[in-house]
Amino acid sequence: MTRFEYAGRCVFRRRLASWLFGLLCAIACTHAIAEATVPAAAPTRDEEQFAPARGAAPIVVWNRTLIELQAPFGHLTPAERAAAAEQRIAAALDTMHPDELVSTWIESGSDEGVLIRAGPLVLFGVLPADADGTRAGAERAGEHIVAELRSILADRAESLRVPKLLKAIGVSALALLVFAALLAAVARVHRRAHRRLEEL
Repeated sequence: MTRFEYAGRCVFRRRLASWLFGLLCAIACTHAIAEATVPAAAPTRDEEQFAPARGAAPIVVWNRTLIELQAPFGHLTPAERAAAAEQRIAAALDTMHPDELVSTWIESGSDEGVLIRAGPLVLFGVLPADADGTRAGAERAGEHIVAELRSILADRAESLRVPKLLKAIGVSALALLVFAALLAAVARVHRRAHRRLEEL
């Protein structure tokens, strides 16, 4: 093989390798473009129903979820609104009365929603966007929250009543034991005094 034939074959091999590399790159690019243009599969009905709401923040009192806030208000995120509501409710549980709990629809300028109040104390607000986006949905949510809070207050009062009752029973039993001990002591003193009188 002459030098010229060898050089020609080397050039041919380099060109063939370059051509194959370019073909592979073209195939890979075509596959990537095809995948990018395929639309994502639409979620099923069950996936839409049971998927958690993005950014939802639950208000939890006594291990019960009153509502999941969905929308921000002013500079507050749903999570900040929920945290503030839980703090106000926890601080007011000892003085809150079931008959004072109300939900009221209000409109102030461009803001509107349902206020959950315990007497003069505003616990938190429910925006239409926290429900189904309508006034009716927000009002239904408010009624549900009031019912849940009343139920929580009743359960809480019942749970606190049992320890108080046990404490009262314990105090009564202790008082009875002390009274019985005093009677026994008086009886012993009386018997001793009677014996001494008889000895005289």
